Amino acid sequence: MDLSKMRETQKELQNPQKSPKEFAVSKEIKGEVNNLFRIADSDKFSKCQRAWIVCDDGKPRPFTLVDNYGNRSPFLELLGDPDNFYRGGILESVKDPITKKGKFKYLEEYSELVTRFGYNGDRGGTKGNAKLQKQIVYQIYDRDLYEGTDEAGNTVKYYWCKENQHTMLMWLKVTAFETLIDVAEGNGDPKDYDCNYKKVGTGTSTTHVISRAGDLLPGVVIGPITDEEKGYAMYDLDSETAVSPAGLILYFLGKAIKDLDICLGKDVHSELERVATLERGEQSDSEETEGATKYETEEEDESLATPSQPAVQSAPEVKTVVTPPAQPAAAPFVRGAAAAVAKEEVKTNTVFCQHPGCGKEIPADVDLCPSCKNIVRLACDNPECGKMVSVFAEKCPFCLQDYTS
Repeated sequence: MDLSKMRETQKELQNPQKSPKEFAVSKEIKGEVNNLFRIADSDKFSKCQRAWIVCDDGKPRPFTLVDNYGNRSPFLELLGDPDNFYRGGILESVKDPITKKGKFKYLEEYSELVTRFGYNGDRGGTKGNAKLQKQIVYQIYDRDLYEGTDEAGNTVKYYWCKENQHTMLMWLKVTAFETLIDVAEGNGDPKDYDCNYKKVGTGTSTTHVISRAGDLLPGVVIGPITDEEKGYAMYDLDSETAVSPAGLILYFLGKAIKDLDICLGKDVHSELERVATLERGEQSDSEETEGATKYETEEEDESLATPSQPAVQSAPEVKTVVTPPAQPAAAPFVRGAAAAVAKEEVKTNTVFCQHPGCGKEIPADVDLCPSCKNIVRLACDNPECGKMVSVFAEKCPFCLQDYTS
């Protein structure tokens, strides 16, 4: 267990100035009850920043707008700069000259849009807003018992991870992540014992408490992770925390984006369409349509959901795991910009991604880096050539088109 890595991430999340396709199954944390789990690997987690947004159909959904590597969705421009009081976007706040309290700058001018994004549709302030939430995600073994029906219609109880031979994901907000650090300091590596997550209260009064699970709690497993569990399939955390696809954002928020563009004098809709075109080059039309229609949340934000106190855990939907489509970079890449810094190794079947902060070895024939999700190949600028060439190349190796001029 690398506790220093966890503490490093804790400090980063606390700093206000710093900054999940086939769908993964995530553990829903029920309120006022025990939620038992075992972390699969305490050293392997990812982080991102997500916003819960009321979509054009009136339903709230989470969208990842900043990924583990700092890549940002073009959509974030419409919300504003999160490091500067959301300046420039619909969530920009200013000081009220009379009350001296902060208020949304466009509340009177664009009341409907501010109500939707600033209050998630409820001016009473009970449903939160669309501002970014910093989150950590882990692979876990879910210890809670679920109830469902078999093919004959009989009621059956089962453990999801064991039934599907697959881990689940668990998303932690900053406060929950900090309590997990406290648990690790007092009990050692949390992959060696089950934990209990209790969520008490509702809305802004909710408290998140994680503790080592008592041995007498039903479902708790004593001892190390079994060989069978170690063989379970796992999700790609980088893919699950990648910036939400532009096509997906347009599908659910297309009308709102056009309205925001008009009010704020921007053209983010066109930029999202450009990025979505790049995405479509990575997947078939049928995959894109399926991805949009199957998009579901792993758990509604507690400020948007009706408090529930179920006697029996409801069963997560069983879904086949496939590799999610890779996400393009949030900002356009200028060909040749990095050529003076480093050159690609082209003599082997693999190359090294030379985007800042990555450097991973990747297949030479991919267009997007599987690790940092940035573009690594584009079609040659010469319309008579059009072959895929490294974005780090100074010249096309096929037609010798010069990219540095």
